[in-house]
Amino acid sequence: MMEKELSPNAKPLFQPSAPRENDPEDNRHSLESTGLTFRKAKPEEVQTVFGLIEKRVKWMDKNGIHQWNDTDYLNVYPLSYYEMHREHGRLYVLCDESGQIQSAAVLLEQDPRWNRDEPAFYIHNLVSAEGTGTGTRFIKEAVQFAVRAGKQFLRLDSADGNAKLTLFYENLGFKPCCTCIDGDYHGILRQKILKP
Repeated sequence: MMEKELSPNAKPLFQPSAPRENDPEDNRHSLESTGLTFRKAKPEEVQTVFGLIEKRVKWMDKNGIHQWNDTDYLNVYPLSYYEMHREHGRLYVLCDESGQIQSAAVLLEQDPRWNRDEPAFYIHNLVSAEGTGTGTRFIKEAVQFAVRAGKQFLRLDSADGNAKLTLFYENLGFKPCCTCIDGDYHGILRQKILKP
């Protein structure tokens, strides 16, 4: 794995915030006006999350998008990967009023693609039901969750060369700071500075 700075000025500059109380058990948050709930996944929901990923891979094939469908994603991140993260409390979901999962992702506190140790959450494997806009809502909830947990950054990576995804993340305030290479994957590391 390699990390490469995009420019000499790409290192994040921040002022350390005052210490805040962390409440790791407060992981359920309801978006009352939208009827959506952000929370940790339950054991019986892991298959549903994996099903969303399978559907998204098929959607990429159908729409000529070369990303997960070209990187053996389902074998690199099999069902057991999501089960393991759920067991460790790192798989989060966004559910609608009926309890249906509309979006999901793994939230990590460390990421080997990043050579940084500031307090951060790292979003991985973000998926949403097609046409729901819940990927955006998931990220906004992850931002609030990270702030409540005392994190200074929310970080993620995306495939290099996907202009639409680049615009999506930039519109949500994620700035590119580095690139990474992980096997066949060439990615851009992005971060959002969080304000308490």
